[in-house]
Amino acid sequence: MAAVVKVKFKALNLHAGVQEETIIKFVKDAQSDADKKEVWLFFDEINTCNHIGLLSDLIARRALEGKQIHPNIRLFSACNPYHIRTKSVSDAGLQTKVKIYDEKSRLVYQVKPLPDQILDYVWDYGVLKPEDEKKYIHIMLQDQLPKELLNHQVLTELLFASQEFIRKVEEPYSVSLRDVKRAIKLIKFFHDHLKGRPARKQLPDEKVKPTKYPQTGKGKPSLLMRSYILALGLCYHSRLYEKELRFRYKQEIIKIFSKYVTFNLQMFDLILREEQEDYIERMICPPNIAFNEALLENVWVTIVCILTKIPVFIIGSPGLVIDLFFNIKRKKIF
Repeated sequence: MAAVVKVKFKALNLHAGVQEETIIKFVKDAQSDADKKEVWLFFDEINTCNHIGLLSDLIARRALEGKQIHPNIRLFSACNPYHIRTKSVSDAGLQTKVKIYDEKSRLVYQVKPLPDQILDYVWDYGVLKPEDEKKYIHIMLQDQLPKELLNHQVLTELLFASQEFIRKVEEPYSVSLRDVKRAIKLIKFFHDHLKGRPARKQLPDEKVKPTKYPQTGKGKPSLLMRSYILALGLCYHSRLYEKELRFRYKQEIIKIFSKYVTFNLQMFDLILREEQEDYIERMICPPNIAFNEALLENVWVTIVCILTKIPVFIIGSPGLVIDLFFNIKRKKIF
């Protein structure tokens, strides 16, 4: 929209860690630009920020530190809705033991109440309709993925089906277009990583030279297919904590993939397993470690999230994952 009306557009993503100085600097920087032409400022998620009073003065009174802001500045903002979870947090293995946090833990989003002075400016536009979300996904893929990584039809269907599935088994607000953006980032990461990954070095006690991974050619998944499955596996499959839900999710993905290529459950599991094993085989691990499904997945997810700077929470009893990461750092395996 800013490009259409030919104005300068700046956005500031707000959260609980944003300092007051950051907001003030953001507006003051726009003041100098506003001398030349109109500037649009967008504050995203204003009710997650601790400085809601400062933002309220900007929106309602157009005032910053007691002075009026430049008339060429236009202000826009978005806030998260106040919604109570329909499912208990204990369903996901979490327990709230501190009473004062109990109410906040039941919120879908951690938000602060909006001051009365800006309530008149709030417009509830609801949630995206399914057909609109599908269009947004298609546009995001076009804008953010290079052509060689893009199969519009299948990837749009895969991401849309993944979003719908998580909403059904969790909460209506459990996923958003941020998850789509994260999946796109992971597709690019996995494709580049697989394409340029060096062969694993042969260890002194190994008699047989390790096979190159990933193997390509007839009957083998292509790099693009692997990238799609690995991104979906990390972004959606790994967040499902029940085996039955994971199986149902894989069935949804297989149904879509099978319309375009030969694909089945064994291939889905094989792609994930081979990737996870390749990571663990490049590590110097303590003796007597059982490389079960949970350990392989935790190690793989954590390493990928470190490399891509994606936040991750591993919920469960303490294990050996941290010990393994000391070995990664010391040996510089990746």
